[in-house]
Amino acid sequence: MNASIIDLGVRINHLLYGKRYLIVLDDIWDVDAWDEVKKFLRDDRNRSRVILTTRHENLARYTKPSGFTHHMQLMDQETSWMLLEHKVFGEQPCPIELIEIGQKIATGCKGLPLAVVVVAGILANISLDIDSWEKIARDVNKAIEKSGDQFLEILSLSYKHLPHYLRPCFLYMSAFPKYDHVRTSSLMKLWVAEGFLKAKKSDVEQTAYDYFEELLNRNLIIATKKGYNGRAKHFQMHDLLRDLCIRKAQEEGFFQLYYSLGNDYTRRISFQRNASVQLVCEQQTEHLRSALCFYNHSKLLPWLADCGLLRVLDASRIISDNFPSLCSKHLRFLALSRAPSGVLDVPSDIHKFEKLETLILTYGYGVLDVPSDTHTLEKLDTLIRNYGYGFSEVSKPLIIPPEIWKLPKLRHLYLDPTCDLPGLPTEGILPLVNLQTLQKINNLKYTEEMVKMMPNLRKLVVSYKIDSSKETWSDFYFNNLLRLSHLNYLKLSFDTQGFSSEWLKNNPLMGSLTFPSSLKVLKFSGSAAGASWEDMTRITGSLPNLEVLSLEYRALSGDVWETSEDDFQGLKVLEICSSDLKCWRSESSNPFPSLEHLVLISCPYLIEFPEGIGDIPTLESITVDDHQEAILNWVKQIEDDQHDLGNTFLHVIVHKFADLKKAKEPESLKDNLIKIFSSASGDTAMMKRTLLSLFIDDADGLTRMFEFLSSEIVKMIPSLLSSPSDD
Repeated sequence: MNASIIDLGVRINHLLYGKRYLIVLDDIWDVDAWDEVKKFLRDDRNRSRVILTTRHENLARYTKPSGFTHHMQLMDQETSWMLLEHKVFGEQPCPIELIEIGQKIATGCKGLPLAVVVVAGILANISLDIDSWEKIARDVNKAIEKSGDQFLEILSLSYKHLPHYLRPCFLYMSAFPKYDHVRTSSLMKLWVAEGFLKAKKSDVEQTAYDYFEELLNRNLIIATKKGYNGRAKHFQMHDLLRDLCIRKAQEEGFFQLYYSLGNDYTRRISFQRNASVQLVCEQQTEHLRSALCFYNHSKLLPWLADCGLLRVLDASRIISDNFPSLCSKHLRFLALSRAPSGVLDVPSDIHKFEKLETLILTYGYGVLDVPSDTHTLEKLDTLIRNYGYGFSEVSKPLIIPPEIWKLPKLRHLYLDPTCDLPGLPTEGILPLVNLQTLQKINNLKYTEEMVKMMPNLRKLVVSYKIDSSKETWSDFYFNNLLRLSHLNYLKLSFDTQGFSSEWLKNNPLMGSLTFPSSLKVLKFSGSAAGASWEDMTRITGSLPNLEVLSLEYRALSGDVWETSEDDFQGLKVLEICSSDLKCWRSESSNPFPSLEHLVLISCPYLIEFPEGIGDIPTLESITVDDHQEAILNWVKQIEDDQHDLGNTFLHVIVHKFADLKKAKEPESLKDNLIKIFSSASGDTAMMKRTLLSLFIDDADGLTRMFEFLSSEIVKMIPSLLSSPSDD
């Protein structure tokens, strides 16, 4: 340490002697800096305090692991406007004619206090008239950029302090469109394909999430959706950080966006809505390594096919029946789409892609044409078949060929909608020891041979729709689930149609069903299993590692559920949806000692609840709907009691039942329609069919359609008409 700094530290130490103090340290960046400062701060046990601010959550935890950490949130619209008004006008009120446009400017800052302060400085130095303020409101980000380098320098510190291994991961986010809520798993697959991660193959996903979480902890990205395990499922970047990310990516030649093509040495490129296809197709392709397409630019396909060094190609938004032959032999990541009515097949030249690790195919039906000579796909790690963006008219099945069992490195198989697995070949195959995920399978039978084929399976999602006149539950060997000793996630869905009460009585599934002790997440859906609340408690209550239990669509039968003190000791999440349960009782005053999240949705008959739920020290949230008054009164009483005790960490979330009923599609109507317009590429007939398929499911469908069209699509028409098009 510099001698002058040591002298300064000694002087501060002497100055604080015998005094009670409050010291605020702003914007601390690393652990070493805190350690050097801390040793000069006296602790005379006189209730002195140190407050520090940092953009790095891990550093905040390090300073005092048992201390209080306050997580700053982005400001809401009202708070943003209050700060802006105060910074511009001081104690004076804003002129009435500027309030509306001023609030619009404040909203454009997207809750970032630093942005509000910078914009306030701009407004304070321009004319107080509507025209001048409207110029700022049209593009707040551009106004901030023009305000000077100080703002960008402050934001750039976040990038400068990134360790070198995180910089490419951060810069890669410049490729995604503005306002996109990006799926975390999709980003991590791209990182892996790009070779950003230095880890063993078996550890690559955990390493990828560790990198992602470090960016989260540094507040460079925002988690917009989390799972019950606390992991981010989707994320977004603040507009201004995204602008910084794009600028740095272009300065370093890391990524180029559609509007910035200007040299023939671009290695990575992102195509978005208003890309000029003609301009793009004039560029040389010999240096291109990665291409991500976020719009249906079908005329790009021949140009992309000529890129001989491509390692990453995401063309899943480009919908076509005919894909040209791809020149590159270096592909590690390939995502393609077929038209909704088209046959889904692997590209005919798939044998060239000996380095392919991730293959994603969207839409289509027919036979998934995996080449019989599977040694060419010996590195394939992930195979995903997606249903597509809201198209419900494709009902023909997808057939998985037996060659799927000959992919030695396969770790993840995702199928949507559900598909039947082919029968096991009688000879010439080895167990898929790397297989970890098997998702959306129909009527899987857990025979001894099948269980041996996937000994290390961790995640399994299966749907059952059987012919009760020909089959019984014993035909599926559910007792062999116990032998999947690494399984930690299991979802079983049972079709509720075609089963008589007599059949269910004579074929009790729960009598032979056993789960491995490794199970952490169990999701049960549909009443065809014929299970009671007592059955489920007996089987799952003793699972030592169970953390999440989700029971949906009348998964269990009976009016009463009784739990005891020894049941569900480690359960963190309990979700009960669409249940006929009436009385929920417990012998213990603390029946779920580790519970963090409780969800009760569409339980119209539930009127009796266990005592002590609100007193669970780990409980963070209770989510209900407004369909049942008894539930609302119960959670309201819990919330009031806990607030009286000073517990402000328990959140009660009440959904409107009408909104839940409308939201039965997996994505919001708005998201679906935006995707349809983004991918339709002028096919009006296809667009009409798809729009109708989204709304036709219930009696209120047409009313909802016209309401939605009037409020949302009309807003989209100007941008749709003004954007460049291939057609």
